Parts: sequence; structure tokens; C-alpha cells
Amino acid sequence: MANCSPLHRVTDGARWDAEDLFGRLCIVAHAAFLYAGFHPSAAPAARPWSLSCSYSVLPPETAADRQQDAATIVLRIYRPWGRRRRGQAHMSLRAHVVTAANNGGRYMEHRERLDRAALETILSSGGSGVDGVARTIRAPGSAAERLWNCLTDGICRGLFLYACEANGVPVMPDFASLPGDAKLSILEKLEDGKDLAMAECASKELSSLVAGHGSDLWKAKYEDVIISSCPNHIGNHAAIANVTRWKERYVEARRSMSRFREQQQQPVEMDPTPYPSWMQPRMFWNTRNVVREAQHPTAQRRAEVDEKSHRRSVGRAMAKVPKRSNRKEHQAGAVQSSSSQYQRKHR
Repeated sequence: MANCSPLHRVTDGARWDAEDLFGRLCIVAHAAFLYAGFHPSAAPAARPWSLSCSYSVLPPETAADRQQDAATIVLRIYRPWGRRRRGQAHMSLRAHVVTAANNGGRYMEHRERLDRAALETILSSGGSGVDGVARTIRAPGSAAERLWNCLTDGICRGLFLYACEANGVPVMPDFASLPGDAKLSILEKLEDGKDLAMAECASKELSSLVAGHGSDLWKAKYEDVIISSCPNHIGNHAAIANVTRWKERYVEARRSMSRFREQQQQPVEMDPTPYPSWMQPRMFWNTRNVVREAQHPTAQRRAEVDEKSHRRSVGRAMAKVPKRSNRKEHQAGAVQSSSSQYQRKHR
């Protein structure tokens, strides 16, 4: 833990617990400047209401050979003084560049006003000491991480680059210092167009680089969208084809795909009776169709007619023959056949 945390490199648990809120803020700020690459150039100057620290981009052994740095960073932290409208004191932090030329002029001054109540919550960390604060400054989305990013990225990064350029110190190679071919090869490997758009907005140099090679960068992204989706799902092909810039074509294709996906996700309302009753196929395995046909007035009437005819046929077979001498009217007696009928008529 002592080797991986920036706080443990400048302090320990006993010293952290002995310091008040102002002292803990000074420790965190000092750790942030050392983490950014600065080196202390002089002993801190303590005053009743503030603490001043000087930093340089040159190591102590290298700075001793040179008489004076061209640019030095000064960090000054003020104790709580004054009160705001709500009656709550605050702490302030200032950092600026002091140059050897122009009678020690100040450049790139940064000012931050820190709420005391918020600092107490951040730097106390539930009473877990320096270990708890060291964990919370790296926790994503925490207030301690925002304070740490404000110091390292918001203040230290710009001052460090300015001091390196003023003192002639080469900066470690980064993406901006790479040649154009290397940048272009890296940008071509970006899978999402959002990442390419963010890189284009990072600086004027990258914006001109992407604009100059738009046919190579945005055309590949546009073709990936067309290939990954069915071409029929893309909206107006003529409107997209009329766009001259490949970036605009990619944006229009993405918008068309987004609209198509939204339409696919919406529920489709279907008419329960899309066809007339006499055209609907009778699917007896579907209970809903059976119930619907049973409730239809024509089906009910047909069922009543069938029931009456069934009763009539059953009743005719079971009807009793009246006991009279003339049985020809009722066709009763022996089995009626052609021969028996002939014999009966010609007796």
C-alpha cells in the first residue's frame, strides 16, 4: 500500500492523524504536485494564514548546476478566512508560474475555492485515517476523486507543460507529439465513430488531420454501418448519397439505424378481426377463434337450427304408430320393399 498510493509517499498514519484539516489539505496538494512530476525547489514558507511551496520540473541535482530556472511553480494554500453569505468559512488555493524574466511575472494563475464542510467529509473518510483517504481518491465518482482530479488534471497538468517548455525540458512522448502517420494509424483502429469525433475535437491539429483524411477514416466507419446492418433498413438512400462529406453520411446512417431500431422495439397494434367473418379460416385448435365463432349471431342461429333438425329426426324414429286399420298412411308393419308393396296392392 505504501508504494502504490501517492499519499503514502509523502506522509504516514501518525502524521496524518496529527494534522488538522488545513494540514491534511496541504499534504494532499503536495502529493498531487509530486504525482504530476514536479520536484520541490525550496522549503515551504509557513505563515499564520497560509502556506507557500515552490516546485520545479528539474530534479534537485540538475537544478543545482543551473543558476536559476526560467519558470518556477508556486503553490499557496490559504486557511479559512472570511465568511460567505451563509456564514460558512472556506479555504482557497492558488497556483501560478513565476518566470525569471519580466521581473518575476505571473502566468497561468489558477484559483480554487474549497468548501470546508466538503473537505471535512473528504479528508476524514469516516475516521479510517490516511488509508481510507488513499482509497477514496481513486474511487470512481467519489468527492475525493473529484478533488484529486481537480488538483492533478485541472491545475498541475497545464503548469507542468508550461514549465517544461519554458525550461527546455523534453516532455515524455504523448499522442500529440507522434508523427502524422502514427496518429492516422491509431485513429483508423478506433471502432466507434464517437471516439473518432472526440479525438477530432481534442485539438486543432487533430481536427485538421481528421478533416484531411476524412475519406479514409469516416468512409470506413460508414461502410461498417452499412455492412453490419441490412441495407434496406437504412432510410433514404438518395438523401445519404447526396451528402458529400463521409462524416455526414456516417451520421445520417447512424440516425437511420437508430430510428429503425426504435420502430422495431415499439409494440405493433394488430386488428383482432382483419378479415370479414366469412373469410376467416376456422382454426379449431385456437380457443380464441372457437369462442369468437360461438359468440357470432350466425353461428348461434346455425346451432339452433341443427339442434331442431336433430330433435325432429330423433323424434320421427321414435314416434308411436296409431292403432288403426289403415296402416298404409303410416308405413308401419313389415319391411317395405317393392315386392311387398306390389302384393299388398293386388290382393
